[in-house]
Amino acid sequence: MPSPLLRCPAVAELPASALSASWGGAEPLRLPSGAAVYGVWEPQAWLLRFTHAVGGVGVAVDPEGDDAAFFEFLLTPEGGLEQAFCRRNRSGWRRHPGWVCEGAVASVESDSVQLRLPFASLSQRRPPAPWRAAFRQGVGRVWPRFGEIYWEAPAVSGR
Repeated sequence: MPSPLLRCPAVAELPASALSASWGGAEPLRLPSGAAVYGVWEPQAWLLRFTHAVGGVGVAVDPEGDDAAFFEFLLTPEGGLEQAFCRRNRSGWRRHPGWVCEGAVASVESDSVQLRLPFASLSQRRPPAPWRAAFRQGVGRVWPRFGEIYWEAPAVSGR
């Protein structure tokens, strides 16, 4: 079995305004450009943090893992968020830029860009069901190969 692309530990549910509150236990995925991606998940959402996000960063998410469609999120260093739904057809990929992920929140904090993606807006499949994703730095570049997201189970207390 190949190594996961990104390991995402579980955290307690955080309000959308507290994106940066808890990144404990998250190990970075280093992009070739020098940017780093951290991910955690809570019961309702996937939280991502990109450090050294010069020129913008992006994530493509395939929660079904079937390579038939994915959701695209592009973040600017100023906190802007561009969203699209992409579906495979006979001639390649068709991008639908009018799609909006309800409840998605982007923010900027010093040297990082953060993104909160509600699971309900993306798929009925929730962690620990495997999802696939790709990350990139810069706008207008081709997506690298998709890899698996590993959802680390929450710690069980009281034992």
